[in-house]
Amino acid sequence: MVVFGGNWCADCRALHDRLHESPVREYVAERFEIVNVNIGEMNANLGIAKELGVSLKRGVPAAAFFAPDGKPVGITNQGELEPARQYNAQQVLTFLRRVAEQHLIEKPK
Repeated sequence: MVVFGGNWCADCRALHDRLHESPVREYVAERFEIVNVNIGEMNANLGIAKELGVSLKRGVPAAAFFAPDGKPVGITNQGELEPARQYNAQQVLTFLRRVAEQHLIEKPK
């Protein structure tokens, strides 16, 4: 899971917090490696986002997901994570389960 955002972003901080709450923390530890990519004030590391097919037009946080073999399995280009401060830990866990078990987000092109 490659997460794009910044510490200036309330939704990014909220997602970070939810990823470290139980039971999300345990689920993530078993199934994900998380790489955080700082985009600054929407102007840093944009090449990495573009290379991975991640659009930041719908806001941040945004994420790209990869299978253990490195194959891309999903991207949050529809703003799925942008309202993260509205999500509780159970909602984040449900989302991550959908990604990990069913790949129910946009597939990279």
